[in-house]
Amino acid sequence: MKLLTALVAAALLLAVSQAREHHLRAFCADAGPECLPKAFECAKQLKPSDEIRQQMKEAYRRCTEDSDESSDDSSHDTSDYDSETRYDVAMCVFNATDIMTDGLLNRDSLKAYVSSLTLSDEVQAALTSAVETCPEPSESDVHAFDKCLFAACIEAV
Repeated sequence: MKLLTALVAAALLLAVSQAREHHLRAFCADAGPECLPKAFECAKQLKPSDEIRQQMKEAYRRCTEDSDESSDDSSHDTSDYDSETRYDVAMCVFNATDIMTDGLLNRDSLKAYVSSLTLSDEVQAALTSAVETCPEPSESDVHAFDKCLFAACIEAV
């Protein structure tokens, strides 16, 4: 269960854990100067372990290979995929790591992961609430949940 919980959180927080500076800058582009330092702090606090990141990379590799088998391109660069294929790859990773059950997020596992992190009371409460209320990923915005969770962290930091 501990591994499942970590995998769930790792995949959903993929945007955070893989947060490169340009992603954080884009996230904070219209939010004012206080956003970026808070975004970096959230990325640091929510970053999964090396073991979890490796498991996510393996699931991602398998899912992009499956997707590439049905296309002519085998670059594994999802930025070249259309939105439907990016969504399919994300759903494949979510399913491969038991993040989703019957097409819905496994929110109990996410709450368990959030409660296992060493966070301030404010951040802990904000993330627990966000896990309950943030939207499910959709084909039009596969990272809707991630962005909502990240916004809650930034607001609470």
